[in-house]
Amino acid sequence: MNRSFFYLAALGVMTLSACTSEDIIDEGVQANAIGFTNVVKKQSRASDDAIIGDLTNDNLDKFVVYGYYTKANMTATAIQVFGGDVITLKDKATNSWDYANPRYWVPGATYNFYAYSCADVVLDNTKGTPALNTTAVNSQDRVLTINNFICDNSHKGHDLIYARNENNVGRDPKDGVPNPKIGFTFNHVLTKINYEFVSDFDSDYTVYVTDVLIENFRNKGNYHPTKGWLNVSRDFGSNATSPILLNFDFPGNNTCRKASDVVQGSTAVSGWNYVIPYLYDEPNVQLKFKIEVRKGNDVVFSRNMTGTWRPQWQVGYSYTYTINLTGTVANLEPIVFETATDMNLGWNQGSSQNTNMTFSTN
Repeated sequence: MNRSFFYLAALGVMTLSACTSEDIIDEGVQANAIGFTNVVKKQSRASDDAIIGDLTNDNLDKFVVYGYYTKANMTATAIQVFGGDVITLKDKATNSWDYANPRYWVPGATYNFYAYSCADVVLDNTKGTPALNTTAVNSQDRVLTINNFICDNSHKGHDLIYARNENNVGRDPKDGVPNPKIGFTFNHVLTKINYEFVSDFDSDYTVYVTDVLIENFRNKGNYHPTKGWLNVSRDFGSNATSPILLNFDFPGNNTCRKASDVVQGSTAVSGWNYVIPYLYDEPNVQLKFKIEVRKGNDVVFSRNMTGTWRPQWQVGYSYTYTINLTGTVANLEPIVFETATDMNLGWNQGSSQNTNMTFSTN
């Protein structure tokens, strides 16, 4: 998990840490038909609580497979055997999966398999285009890529996971050793972010946060399994005058409280969104939101806020940005007091007195 603290007066990142976890995959054995099994690596975050949109071992029920094989005497020629086939969960208890029109192993052939899932749906070439390049001269480029993938309000709340299993040699069942199921260990390949708002106003003021969004971020890119994200850009689509936006909802409370008053779930925490990993060169990504401060039923002020920062989003990491709201940040005029310039704060002089004092020791 990564937590970054923003004091909006300076918009400075104070701390950045990460935690990771891994799972181990178990491979089963079946007959000569090509079969699959999988596991999803846990997101790089501190807790394992389910997040809406996250693909996990518990909720993944389909994924999409591409694959090809080559033979020893024709390694330059790739024969595609899977071209976007949907693999569906058959039995969760045994981690068994099924697909239409079974394909069978060719003894001695070398197989490479690739798989993805995007919120359990097949990418439709408008929010991302899967492509298996079987004609590449370089075998390292003979992989599944996901091109022109979109992360913004037009494609919101969809986790993307990816896996590959390469260099599997088909066995001849006459030898008495069946072919294993192809095990996929999926990884999250996007970045996940959300925002926590903490108030520095006195506790008798109530601060509400709404209309949270980010703007001017890079929303389009191509994913390659060994090269990472390539050609990450700002894509405005058909309307070049429309800004690139990603809105954040509040699944619970949008009331912002003082840090000293915050207990779990008591301050304004936005929902999660997925973005394309990118290490920005300039602090030009914008966070926008609206705050309203009330004293009882009276609205003290209502204001739209904008802050800029330089994200350093890495693959498979989640980031919670903590925003500390103060009166100075909100450009408020505090109630102040002063004294009259002609006031005399000197002491009135009393007359001298002779006083006998008796001292004692303990």
